[in-house]
Amino acid sequence: MKIKVSAVVKRDNKWFVGYINGFEFKENKEIKRLKDVKDITDYKTLKNFLKNSGKEEILEKVILEKTGLQSIYILDKPVWPDAEEFENWWWESINQKCKDCKMDCKQCSKVEIIKCQKDCKAN
Repeated sequence: MKIKVSAVVKRDNKWFVGYINGFEFKENKEIKRLKDVKDITDYKTLKNFLKNSGKEEILEKVILEKTGLQSIYILDKPVWPDAEEFENWWWESINQKCKDCKMDCKQCSKVEIIKCQKDCKAN
């Protein structure tokens, strides 16, 4: 299972904020400790993230091995994101009907779409 998330990771006994895409970690900034992001966002352990996603918790070990990281904490929202990371986070909150639609009137997940104005094929 490849993941695409914003995360705080521990690598070589140092903490970094960044983005995991597949099994590669792209660091945005080094921080002193995990609690440094607590004022900006919440996080959960990789194990809890997998459990809440309906995935096998045993994948935690596989992901840590393939990424070469000591530990991973998944962020609720990106901290100091680059453009790719922000775009992934933004589209994650878009209604699934709108994600699949070719029209440009995308709605956020907080809106319940009853009938699309453009009467697109997503309905």
